[in-house]
This record gives sequence, structure tokens and C-alpha cells, in this order.
Amino acid sequence: PCLRQCLLSDSQEANVCKEIIDGGNFIIEDVYDTNFDIDNEKSKENIFVILFDNIYTSTSATSFYLHTLTLEPASKATFNISYSPWSGFICQPDFFQLYEENDLRRSATWLYGQQYDINGKELEGVVYNPIFDEFKYFNANGGRGEYDGARCWKWHYQTDGTLTSYKTSMDNDFALFRYADVVLMYVETLIRQGRTQEVLNVADFKKIRTRAGLAPYTLAELTLDEIYNERGRELAWEGIRHQDMIRFDKYLDKYWAHPKQTEKFRLLFPIPTDVLNSNPKLVQNPGY
Repeated sequence: PCLRQCLLSDSQEANVCKEIIDGGNFIIEDVYDTNFDIDNEKSKENIFVILFDNIYTSTSATSFYLHTLTLEPASKATFNISYSPWSGFICQPDFFQLYEENDLRRSATWLYGQQYDINGKELEGVVYNPIFDEFKYFNANGGRGEYDGARCWKWHYQTDGTLTSYKTSMDNDFALFRYADVVLMYVETLIRQGRTQEVLNVADFKKIRTRAGLAPYTLAELTLDEIYNERGRELAWEGIRHQDMIRFDKYLDKYWAHPKQTEKFRLLFPIPTDVLNSNPKLVQNPGY
């Protein structure tokens, strides 16, 4: 994972990524879901994971309980969950709209539209609305509606009745580093070096697109902005967007959930007061 943040030049990073690609130890799986399934330890694309288990990591401190943090209580009927999720995290509407309609990763990652119970029966009135009004969300008297926002189910939830509380862990392992990330970083470094033509011949990059049901990129489509968006779609909710936003110079920009341009000094966090007080030689970062 240090490849994303270490001080390598573009050419050095390209060489490291190419070495991993040529090593042949990892593959782009034929099916995207293989990397996130309940039994995703079979994935040959996941390089480094956090192990989770329904029995051995089921405590409040160690469990993986994404279903609790994103779903509405009505989705208990969809996944045979015996307690109420907390009605939480959603997909930002502007990000959801980055997907083409035929991108298979969209439905593999997000729950949206009409919802059904575990037997396929329509849940009356339970429709996750992926695109909703920004003003309503940010207005102090507004807030999102109960079913506003697509919900994450990238790590598919077991439906065997074992999800009985937030202390009960999902069985899916969480990938901290995936081979698809290596391939996308390699492509990014080529474009940053002006070697965009070479990207067209990166077979695993083509496969990332074709397994998503999309055509490989043309030369004209290969821009850094598009690679930034493609990394978002491929690696959504895998914990790396913050680093990408800084590297692609997007961190301070306005976007749906961040309606104001941010001051440049906020690229650095403030030094905590207790740390400043413990060392008189420290000076607070500018702007705070």
C-alpha cells in the first residue's frame, strides 16, 4: 500500500508496479464479486487483507459490520438480519452518477431502487433513491429521507441468519491492497509520464473494464481525470479515496457533500493542543 503514498518518481513507481504485474502471482479475477464474496479468501486478486470471521472476530472491537452502518431497518427482510441496522452511510449522488448504466460494478457495489425480501417479494415502499436533492441534504431543517441514498453491499452479506447484532462479524475479508489497484497505479504512472499509448496494451487494465461490462478505453479517453474516476468506481469504499483525492489534486475541490472550496492550509491537519503543550518547540501549522 505504500506505493500510493511513498516518494517514488513516476518512472520508479511504474517499474515497481510492472514488476508485480510481470511476476504473475496475482490476477484480475473474471468476476468482480469474487474479491468481496462471503468466502473471498479464494480471490487471487486480493494481495493483503484483514481477516474477518463470523465466529472468531465477532466482538464489538473486532467485527466487520458494514450492514449495520449502511442499511435501513427494512433491509432486515432482504438479508435475514435479526436486529435493526442503524440507517447510516450512503453513496453520494454525484459519485453514483459516475457509473455508466451498464457498469456491472454499480449493482455489485450498491443497493438502489426497489428492494425485496429474502424470498424475492417486493418490500412495499422500500425504494433506495440513489440521487436526491443536495439542498435538502444540507438545509438545517432538511436532511435526507429515510430511503435516500444507495447503500453499500460491496461485501455481500450472509443471509443464513447469523447476523444477529452489530457484534456479529460478516465473514468477508477486507482487502487493504488489491491487484487491480496495482494495475490502475501502473496505468496512472504511464499517463503521467506521457506514455499514454502504452496503456492501450496493458491486458489487465483492459480486463478491469471488460469484466465490468464496458469497452476498453480509447486513446482519447485516457486522461488523468478519467483514471481518477475509474479508480473511484473500481475501488469504491476500499479506504483509499482520501489519498487519491490528494494525489490527483482534488482534495480541496467543491463536490456534493463538500459544497465549499477548502482553503489550502487544510491540506495539513492541525497539531493537537495536548501535543503542542507537551513540546514548546512545536509551532501550530499555519491557518489554525
